Amino acid sequence: MHLKIGPPNPDDISALAVHVNRVGQLAIAHLGKQLSGGEEDLDILQSLLDAGFVGPADTYDLHCMGILFGTLVVDALDDVDWAMAEDDDGRDPAIRYADTTLLVFPMTMISKRVEDGEVVDVRELFVLICRELDQLKPEVLSRH
Repeated sequence: MHLKIGPPNPDDISALAVHVNRVGQLAIAHLGKQLSGGEEDLDILQSLLDAGFVGPADTYDLHCMGILFGTLVVDALDDVDWAMAEDDDGRDPAIRYADTTLLVFPMTMISKRVEDGEVVDVRELFVLICRELDQLKPEVLSRH
């Protein structure tokens, strides 16, 4: 399987924005809150899950939540940004460290857990992902 990694094109960036906007719509409709663009949006994601407004059958909305989650990770860490990873199965947004092959796929991070019946602690997941990315950076750089 061949993996091609590159920067998002304008259509990809628009699609990411549509996903984030969908979470904003859910937040207003169900919680009466607007996204701030900051880490407090993690609490909105948590509230949507905890109140059952987004559940295991809501795959698209869960993917949208994953994109917002990924955006918050990108904003929180240096040297990471959005990339597109393409293989034989399709093209997916990923968080990429610098110009390396270190990729994280946030779109399904929340959905896979919810669909598997896990209780998701969004802030704990955020801290874990940020910590793991920071810890992997030196190892990845030594290989490049």
